[in-house]
Amino acid sequence: MNGARLPFLLISSLAACAGRSGPPVILHVVSQAGACHIDVEGRVVTQDELLVAAHSWRGRTVRIVGDVHTPYKCIGGTIFTVQQAGVRKVGFSVGSPEG
Repeated sequence: MNGARLPFLLISSLAACAGRSGPPVILHVVSQAGACHIDVEGRVVTQDELLVAAHSWRGRTVRIVGDVHTPYKCIGGTIFTVQQAGVRKVGFSVGSPEG
């Protein structure tokens, strides 16, 4: 392989990966009346709808946000569903319910 082409191929590969990754997906998870509610871009979805949507998030980071009253079963169930769809970069944070 021509040595001059190597930097070009490397930059092209990195650009392709960066374009595919996109911004992080933010999921807000809360519990109401004992049920878990997952908000994706202002729309509450079921676990089945989340599984379908998450297939298109492969290569992106998913951030799950809850508050101190969100049971871990809701957070854990959301992590499991997103990973089941093939997303490998998943994190979560828990903050105060006021902000």
